[in-house]
Amino acid sequence: MLTTSTGKFVPETKKVYRGPNKTGINRKRCLGYIKYICLTNGLRKTGKFIKFITKPVLALSGYNNSHHLGSRKEFSLQTLKQKSMETYNIPTGLTLRLEFSRNAVDRCITNATAWGIPETLIGTITTRLASYERKHSVAANTATRSQTAIADRDGDWVPLLESLDELYTQHLLYNSDLSAAEKVALHINQLGGTGASPTPARDTTPIVSLVAEEISVLHVVYADSANQTSHSKPAGVAFCELWAKIDGAAPASPADCTLRYNISRTHEGIVFEPGARGKTVYGYARWVNKNGKTGPLSSVFSAIIP
Repeated sequence: MLTTSTGKFVPETKKVYRGPNKTGINRKRCLGYIKYICLTNGLRKTGKFIKFITKPVLALSGYNNSHHLGSRKEFSLQTLKQKSMETYNIPTGLTLRLEFSRNAVDRCITNATAWGIPETLIGTITTRLASYERKHSVAANTATRSQTAIADRDGDWVPLLESLDELYTQHLLYNSDLSAAEKVALHINQLGGTGASPTPARDTTPIVSLVAEEISVLHVVYADSANQTSHSKPAGVAFCELWAKIDGAAPASPADCTLRYNISRTHEGIVFEPGARGKTVYGYARWVNKNGKTGPLSSVFSAIIP
């Protein structure tokens, strides 16, 4: 039996108990228990499997107090195999990410008690959203827009993004108090799962155009190589994943592209730093299914950052 100050594991019954203070279980101990489950069930090559399931299991077991689960949560190898990865995707477009933030904050204010969200986090994220909204409005107005206004807006996005990440990773993802409809409304997607999926990986690629419509922003317009007349995602696809590189020589292969952008709808904008203006961005793209399966990467594309 493994014991910590905040909880204890009982490997014989494959249960995880949480302490009365609900602060969660020591992370290292939790990972050790995951390995125990894998090895005692014949999964000798555990590395990839453990990496895949670590986040949902840590959440299920209450690590970092990810959400209110009550006094006890049970899980087994079969549960782990069937559990899908939950993820969320914040749009990169300025208007879309503001709408995303407003939607998330409004819903969490309304359901804070039911979903176990601390009042302190609600207060912090509400204040940060209000500040970002004011500066977003100034930067979006052609009469008041300036490099200083844009920098102020982008500066306020950083702390708001930190609060959104805390809100989702510690209180919304894997929260059993949220219904399926509420998760859809909060843009929480199911990815992965180690079982067989009825939706195979795409064998087509995105056809991507980067369109310049405003300063320091390129809008991603995509179509599927099998149906270039439509700008809708193929059935079963969660988003278009861009692998990108800014400036310098064109990439020799996708491995040269270290930046990642997840584009959930066509015409989303990617916001670049002011210092990147005039530089060339290169990229490859692929479809990522809702079950986490990925298609092949497209041929390279490029554009100059306005």
